Amino acid sequence: MTDETGPEPLGLCVVANVARQTSHGDGGLEIRTGLRHFAPGAKVWIAPLRWDGGSPSVPVA
Repeated sequence: MTDETGPEPLGLCVVANVARQTSHGDGGLEIRTGLRHFAPGAKVWIAPLRWDGGSPSVPVA
């Protein structure tokens, strides 16, 4: 930390809100609330993409 610039950021990530309703299936006729692992309106932080053993994984909190 310096007096001129302040603390340095630890990293960058994408922040998003989970949609309250999403359409699925043929023609988008099936309406679902939220996502499988997150409630509607939840705020999620998506960390940068990591490659572990050839499989991509995306940590989300």
